[in-house]
Amino acid sequence: MRLGRTKEPIRYFDFLYKVGFDDSYHKELAGYLNSIPYEYLLDRDENRMYDGMDMRREFMDLAKGDERWIFKFGKSAVDSDSVIEGGACTMLEFLVGFAYRLTRDMFNDGDLNTSDLVKFMLEGMDIWQYDDSEWSVEAEDRVEDALDIFMDREYEYDGSNGNIFVIPGCNDDLREVELWVQASWWYNYYYA
Repeated sequence: MRLGRTKEPIRYFDFLYKVGFDDSYHKELAGYLNSIPYEYLLDRDENRMYDGMDMRREFMDLAKGDERWIFKFGKSAVDSDSVIEGGACTMLEFLVGFAYRLTRDMFNDGDLNTSDLVKFMLEGMDIWQYDDSEWSVEAEDRVEDALDIFMDREYEYDGSNGNIFVIPGCNDDLREVELWVQASWWYNYYYA
């Protein structure tokens, strides 16, 4: 009798990666984003930190067999020890959590999926192009600079040159507007 291999349980990073990227060639970028804490300047953007940290709860829901995740992961075992409870929200958690929340609550799960939205966000920061074949010390430095521009809100008034949302011809300065409002304006500009 031949014994089958036991499938490895899903780790938290792998969960975030599958939900947020759903490809196989941005693991270096995702790993780097997972090592950087999410920081915010506007008080209301603290809520985006909670969106990111909510992904920990979503992961534990997968462990409990929540039907929302079966379509993506099947009935997989989960390595619940891979979640660091109480740690700071990482940039990876922020991006995936915010995108997941937007697709679920604002965009009605129809027009965009989470990985598409994460891609748009990373394109806005001009770091999507750094896939595993392009990853290097120089790429890491450029990604770090891009994250600083985003978190310090040093992008242009319309979000160009570094924001996760770019709204051409925007009448308001996006640097002074919380991310939730930016997202709704962005969605209305492109999809409404």
